[in-house]
This record gives sequence, structure tokens and C-alpha cells, in this order.
Amino acid sequence: MLLLTKRVLERNRIYYFLPALIWTMIIFYLSTGNVSVPTKMQWLSVDKIGHLTFYALEVLLLIGGFAKARQWQTTNWTIIMFCAIVAMSYGTALEFVQGRLPHRSFDYADMVANFVGVCLGLLFYYVMAARFFFKK
Repeated sequence: MLLLTKRVLERNRIYYFLPALIWTMIIFYLSTGNVSVPTKMQWLSVDKIGHLTFYALEVLLLIGGFAKARQWQTTNWTIIMFCAIVAMSYGTALEFVQGRLPHRSFDYADMVANFVGVCLGLLFYYVMAARFFFKK
């Protein structure tokens, strides 16, 4: 059974998206958990830096999954933008979910931090891909 599952994952290349899926679940757990966070907007706090980091890594893991699954030789910007939209939409949706939870709150600053994190992840990918991976 395990061998059959491994073959299905490898054939469909879903295997490459497992890091992104696990990271997405970690973000969900941390975003909906009973963690005390300040309710006022603080633009440069540990919380916002966490949002930046988590969503930068989210978009990088999504891009990496597509790059490995499709065996890219050059950068595919359509899929990269799709990954960015997915990551930004996920961050926005989680903020709305947090607004409905009794122990969490909706925060526009978190949404901005998520968006900036995705953009920083894209910038990091662009610089690193141009510099190291796709040199000719």
C-alpha cells in the first residue's frame, strides 16, 4: 500500500507540494490558535515580521513545488503570479476567519504584512533565480 501511494504521488508530482501544504497547515494552526496578540495596530512588531516571514516562505514553497513538478528550465511567470495570488488570498481569508473567532481579531496591518511578505518572497525568488538557477 505504501509503495502504491508513493507511486501515485510521484506520478502526479503531488509529492513536491507537500512542504507547501505542511507550511500552509502550520500557518492555519498559528493563525487560528488561542495566542494572545495585541489588538492595536503596530506596524513594526515581532508579529508583523512573523507575517512577512511566513508568507514569504509560503510563496517560495509554492513556487518550488511547481518548479520541481514541472522541471522548469526557465522561469514561468504565469505560475509564479498564480502562486502569489494563492498566498495573498490565503492570508486575506485567514484574516477574515480570525475576525470571526472569539479569541482573535481582524487586522488590516496583518493583511498588509502578508502582502508585503509575498512580495518579498517573489523578489527573493527573482534575485536568486536570476543569479544562480537560470544562468546561461
